[in-house]
Amino acid sequence: MSRPEFAITNKTKRIRKKKELIGIPATEAVIKHGLELINMYIADYCDDIDFDEMLEQALNYSYKSKRKFDIIAAMGACEIGDEEMSGINPTVLVDKSKEV
Repeated sequence: MSRPEFAITNKTKRIRKKKELIGIPATEAVIKHGLELINMYIADYCDDIDFDEMLEQALNYSYKSKRKFDIIAAMGACEIGDEEMSGINPTVLVDKSKEV
């Protein structure tokens, strides 16, 4: 997906258009924002998380050794993407070439 507005800095705005930037950078601000979103998700849905390894990584997470927690990094990226796409409603594309 295109880079979320949250992760675009003034420097990248001058260099390229938003649609050319893909993914999110692993900057400190992006990581901390992702952790805040994960914290809100876990607070809301902790009873519904059935994946033991995810719960274990959430309990043992340490910012200093964050490279050992892949599930938490993936959750942060998903939560940032979800935040960016929360105002977008899915639509069905109609292929007009098949219409008579």
